[in-house]
Amino acid sequence: MHTGRTRRTAQTTVAKRSSVLIVVPLLLASIVSLPALFHPVNATASAPSFTFTAAGDYGGIIPPPLSTHGSRGYNLTSVIASKYPNFSIALGDLGYTSQNPSNWCGNFTSLYPATGTGALVLVTGNHDTNNTKGVTVYYQASGAPTGSGGSGAPSDVLTNETTSDPVNGFWDTYSSSGNGYASECGAPSGIGWVGSQTSSNGLSCNNVLTAPTCYGREYYFDYPSSNPIMRFIIVSAGICGKWFNGCPGSSYAGWKATSTCPASGSEHYCWLKARIDEAKNAGLWVAVAVHKQCLNDDATSSTSCPPSLDAFNLAIKDKVDLWLDGHVHNYERSKQLTSCTPSTGFTISSCIYNTGTNVSGTVNFARGSGMIVNIIGTGGIGNLGICTTCSNAQYFQKLCGSNMDIGIPQTGGCKNDYGFVQFTVTTSSISARWVDVQCSSSPCTLSDSYSINVPAPPGDFSMYQNPSTVRLFCSIYDCTTSTTSILSLTSFGSFSGPVSLSYVKLNTTNISVTGLSSATLGPNGITTLTITASGKDNGLFLWNITSTYGVITHWELFRVSAYHCTHSPCPVTPTG
Repeated sequence: MHTGRTRRTAQTTVAKRSSVLIVVPLLLASIVSLPALFHPVNATASAPSFTFTAAGDYGGIIPPPLSTHGSRGYNLTSVIASKYPNFSIALGDLGYTSQNPSNWCGNFTSLYPATGTGALVLVTGNHDTNNTKGVTVYYQASGAPTGSGGSGAPSDVLTNETTSDPVNGFWDTYSSSGNGYASECGAPSGIGWVGSQTSSNGLSCNNVLTAPTCYGREYYFDYPSSNPIMRFIIVSAGICGKWFNGCPGSSYAGWKATSTCPASGSEHYCWLKARIDEAKNAGLWVAVAVHKQCLNDDATSSTSCPPSLDAFNLAIKDKVDLWLDGHVHNYERSKQLTSCTPSTGFTISSCIYNTGTNVSGTVNFARGSGMIVNIIGTGGIGNLGICTTCSNAQYFQKLCGSNMDIGIPQTGGCKNDYGFVQFTVTTSSISARWVDVQCSSSPCTLSDSYSINVPAPPGDFSMYQNPSTVRLFCSIYDCTTSTTSILSLTSFGSFSGPVSLSYVKLNTTNISVTGLSSATLGPNGITTLTITASGKDNGLFLWNITSTYGVITHWELFRVSAYHCTHSPCPVTPTG
């Protein structure tokens, strides 16, 4: 069962956040200096860094001797484990017909993280969510070369890819189906995921692993959990199901672009926009992970965008740093996209991009200048070819598929490679490197690396509260009239200097706050400060906390959920 992190103390406030975001900028003109709001706690901590890996479309994780040398998915997972990442993102399409969810999850996690530290983070793929309407399906038996066996009647409700081959995985656990991927793989250790709980077409997901769960479908997490520097947002755009009113097409709902969130028909779009806006306003790195691609150059040179072109263009417009995909069974890494123009429906006609600067084999890009697409469908199920004559190749700097080197610069060194991408995230850069696991002939020679760098000077900084909602509860049984939250300021790109702090009170309240109005941040350092809220009142009260240095501005909402009972009987504990 998911144990929610302290950053979000009330799920209802998370759901409301997108509507508040629209109001706050209108009030910035009334910013008031915040004398004595913040107390410094520690100004000497070092900024964090971490690594993660990403790949999708695995197939079976089959060890020897069931598979002579181990399946490609098994070998790839073994190499991931040897890199000791803080977590690994599986970009959907996990066991296919080779393994049921129980065996796939068990075999993967026995290799990584095994008994060590680390976490497996899941994204729902179209082969992972099924509903056979009561028909039992059977997985390949233990005596088969890729054996695992098992049976069940998949009953997923929110997401459901109905295909002519129903022998695929399923996400949720129901009595008729057995255990799905969500419960069998479990919640990722050390990661405080927060589900969207989005209500769309009369359905919503649960912020726990209980069916139908948000985990794998629509959730986010900030990493590390203490003093985070990056937000990861996982969505199921392009996956069929009742949650989206069917499959991508004229009736596909929830992803329509809108400027007035929340809006009917845009529920999922608005949730994604709110989570991106929060992270960008706070100064964090941002990645969006979704199984189905929106721009690719496989053998059919698809220009369609099953995940919804509106969601894709939102991520580009809001300067998301990374877009992570599977679904297409090859490796495709784009240039830094600054905009894409729609044609009709779910199709793209053209994109504008930055090519970056190649320094010693690593392509360097500037943070905030565009988004890089990473299609990493090379987990082992079997690669597809790259298009030999298609215009989409112009948007990509590296391509590799089953047809190997096709004589264009992007496919140089390709030998039908299987592998993953390893990312290293610091407050100065996101560095990405292709890791080869196996190819058609030795030695494997595919290589690709790039870096997104914070322009310095001037550098940048982020701000982050934990928790962002505090509670004051006063009754005849128990009365708390003062509580605190920690605000962290983290240097990005070796930023240093004095940061001024101010706020906008968004509604009238008897609650007061105390502390300082500025803090000095050192290069590559973290300054933490305490926000104190005191008093008695009833309701949810909001402040917009803004941090400023010259032209650099970031802000977050500070929430106080207060309840003051003045009558008898009072509840022993608060209910909200």
